[in-house]
Amino acid sequence: MRILILGGTAFLSSEIARQSVSAGHTVACLARGSATEPPAGVQWVRADRSLGVNSYAQVARDWDAVIDVARDPVPAKEALTALAHRTAHWTFVSSCSVYADHSTPGAAEDADLLAPLPAGTESTPD
Repeated sequence: MRILILGGTAFLSSEIARQSVSAGHTVACLARGSATEPPAGVQWVRADRSLGVNSYAQVARDWDAVIDVARDPVPAKEALTALAHRTAHWTFVSSCSVYADHSTPGAAEDADLLAPLPAGTESTPD
């Protein structure tokens, strides 16, 4: 499979990249690389997602899967706009964007969730 990971240098996305390469997939990571580099065997595409939809120009090709590990809904939406039409499967991972109450560290997975935003609603980090 051809997999694009949006991120790839931090905890979860780096491990996903490492395991994907280990399983024999072709993996690219789009990341700033401000803290570290993606794992060995990964094509690193340097880009800053805060620059908007044009951040994805270097990876605008067909993908079997895109894995987006984001906490900010704005870059997630921009990535979808830029790449969804060229992607067979999209996985979005963001637990910080689903839980209703962040005041209890270590809350269980069955903690209350936020209601989904209605389709077309502009989202903000708030």
